[in-house]
This record gives sequence, structure tokens and C-alpha cells, in this order.
Amino acid sequence: MSRMPRMEKLTALQDVNISGNKLRELPQGLLELTNHSLSILNVSSNKLKQFPDTDTCQRVNKLKVFLFHQNEFLNVPSTLTH
Repeated sequence: MSRMPRMEKLTALQDVNISGNKLRELPQGLLELTNHSLSILNVSSNKLKQFPDTDTCQRVNKLKVFLFHQNEFLNVPSTLTH
């Protein structure tokens, strides 16, 4: 799978595992779920190369668990490596 459908209306999700799907970008609306119930996100083993923007990093920091290993990131924002 290289692209996922929009997810922003799935506000009851707590744990999302989309690892191993060859995604090149995070699904649109996924990180907006951190304003609702999302607390665990696994995007490991995809083909992600970069975080879209500063706002994305702020949303990721709201998660209890964020797994993103085995991707193709060119750099990891310092706000995610505490």
C-alpha cells in the first residue's frame, strides 16, 4: 500500500499500526487524531523520508508511543529525540 485514505473522522482510534506498508507519506488527517484519542502510532518499516512540518512534530509529541524505525528519514527533528 503506498497511500492510505483520509483518517481525520476516526476520532475514537487509540492505537494505529500502519507498519510495513511502503507508505511514502503519513496519511492525511492521521496526526489530527492526537487531538482526540490517538496515543500509540506505529509507522515503522515504511518508506517515509521526512516529517512534513513543525506542526507535525508537535502533534507527534502528544503521543505516548511513536515508533518510526526502518524508514528512509533523511533527518529526525530534535524535538523527537528527547
